Amino acid sequence: MDSSSNHQETHPILIVLAIWTIEFLQCAITKAIGVLLPVWKEQFESDARTVGTAASLIMFMHLVGLTAQPLTKIFKARTVIMTCGVLSAAGLVLGSIAANITVLIFAMFLTGFSSMGNAIALGIVPSYFTKQYTTVANIVTTGLPLSILSFAPITQLFIDTYGWRGAMLLLGALNFHYVVAAALLRPPLEHTNQADMSYECVSDSSDTETDNDSSNDGFLKTCLANIFNNSLLTNGPFLIVLLVSAVSGYIFNGLVVYLVSVAQSKGLSPHDAATVTTVSGIGMLFVRIIMAIFQGKTSYRHLFYIGSILAVTSYTGMYFANSFATLCLASFTIGAAYGILGSQVFIGVYETAGQEDAINAIACAHILIGVGYLSCGYISGWLYDISGSFHYSLIGLSAVSSLVMLTLGIEDMWHVLSR
Repeated sequence: MDSSSNHQETHPILIVLAIWTIEFLQCAITKAIGVLLPVWKEQFESDARTVGTAASLIMFMHLVGLTAQPLTKIFKARTVIMTCGVLSAAGLVLGSIAANITVLIFAMFLTGFSSMGNAIALGIVPSYFTKQYTTVANIVTTGLPLSILSFAPITQLFIDTYGWRGAMLLLGALNFHYVVAAALLRPPLEHTNQADMSYECVSDSSDTETDNDSSNDGFLKTCLANIFNNSLLTNGPFLIVLLVSAVSGYIFNGLVVYLVSVAQSKGLSPHDAATVTTVSGIGMLFVRIIMAIFQGKTSYRHLFYIGSILAVTSYTGMYFANSFATLCLASFTIGAAYGILGSQVFIGVYETAGQEDAINAIACAHILIGVGYLSCGYISGWLYDISGSFHYSLIGLSAVSSLVMLTLGIEDMWHVLSR
């Protein structure tokens, strides 16, 4: 077996490893920001809505994700992702020396470029894996629960040992691994046999420095064409997936940004609060592993129902939970709920949009995730400011979670009545 053959066999694993690492680091930094949130509020003497919105800016680049597909046509996908990794790490380093909330907000804006790179990485999954993309999607998205499991206590340890500025500096150094992972996202030396393998190489035309058609049209024209992509905007099932994306972003914000603060408001110490958040990662990882094994036994729509029911139950239960044990139980089920919704959003995108529009469709889904994330960042902080309690924020999270069940139920009823 020659070297090129060895390269062929190992390259699919490297692709999975690279995308997994990008997903892991993106989610790890997001979780770390959630742990830093109470410290920032005290350090900058700002209200919860301002600090919560600043923390949510790490997802801001989801809102301009429609530039992702044009950029990957003009430049190599790995070049764009590597650039996003550099900017993200630079944002964390800048945040470590922030003298006021304005500088911190700008730092979080830069850190948010990791979201854009992550959208591109997830969008190219069906270009590499044409038959087993649902399994690969579930594997790479296990990076999220593992990041929550590890980075909540690690960030708290960094804060206790080096202070919050030192913690952000270390997080910035760790985030440079994002760039290394992105460098692996290149096509293999030779094309593989599609009859024998579920892996497909990226064609030379999709990974060259320039795409002639898109470059002739111009970057702005290509972006506008993506925004008004009729094949997506008139696709009913895809629009429902977009709604679930927004709801999942709202749920995820409550999980990673406010869960530590909620636990502390109920009398838990910072370490116990970080442990409660870590338990959510266990629930998420458990569900993602189960789905990676049994994906295909049921449709993503049925799993949307299950995830929404779990989310409503979990946030409602956390409203009444006051002990460490009950908070851990609620946290576990919240993690399980997002473990279902978060991964099925991408599978729903792949199945409703198709491979050709995958990057653009993932970017659209990430825009709605960002909308949900930013909305929760502001609204939950605002509810806390006017009430002095996170109880109303939990009620809001439970209400938003029910939108998935309501929308799917209305659509199913419409189909029944229209027959």
